[in-house]
Amino acid sequence: IDQKVHHRFLNSIFLRNRDTMATKLWESMVQQADQFVEAVEEVTSVLFKSTSDTHSEGAEKASPIPDIDVSEIFGNDATADASAEAAEQHGSSLMGAADNVLRDAFAGSVGPQTFREHIAAFSSAINWGEPFIRCLLALHVVMILLAVIFSRKKIFGGQVATFGLLATLVWRTEWLNTYGAAHWRDFATQNYFDKGGVFVGVMYAAPLMLICLCMIIDMVHEASGLLVQVKRLEIKKKEQKNMNGTENPKKVKRRSKKED
Repeated sequence: IDQKVHHRFLNSIFLRNRDTMATKLWESMVQQADQFVEAVEEVTSVLFKSTSDTHSEGAEKASPIPDIDVSEIFGNDATADASAEAAEQHGSSLMGAADNVLRDAFAGSVGPQTFREHIAAFSSAINWGEPFIRCLLALHVVMILLAVIFSRKKIFGGQVATFGLLATLVWRTEWLNTYGAAHWRDFATQNYFDKGGVFVGVMYAAPLMLICLCMIIDMVHEASGLLVQVKRLEIKKKEQKNMNGTENPKKVKRRSKKED
């Protein structure tokens, strides 16, 4: 997915800036080509100066072409090596000009920069209509419904079972990513399972962990509510005991007065 997102984003940037890039590339290539042509002309003028004189004399006298001494044309090995190096340097600089222009064009826009661009690039790389993605979304919907139903009806056993199932699914995320990378052709149209596990982490593990977090918060809220109820009952019982303890002495006094 990272490679596909990266290529799509680069293609969009290239289409937007292709005119500017083409102009810069053309100007740089023309400049380097001019320099290369000038260097070649200098080299050829040095190399073939003696041969041109020889050919002109032979044409006037109508005599056969004399033997040409290679040492006279090239002078020495140092001159030949210098000429070859100059031609090679101009050729390499011409090819490097295109690379420099492309680097300058993509220097500030290698990939998505903002959070919205990351989300747009990630969503554009996913085929939301294929059955695999729909089944994955359906799994999340079912888990959410189970968590909500068991929480509303106060079914503690169902909450524990659902939480255990979610924890097991999250625990097996790495294994599922490895299995999906090896068998993605059986159930998907493209390989969503990269080595970093970006797709599995975002589309599979993160929603399940969010459901687990919500269930934990709900259980803690219920436990705090039960604790408050228990404390209230304890306070009421203590108050009742205190009331009974204060009323007994009065009843004893009344009885004693009646007897007297």
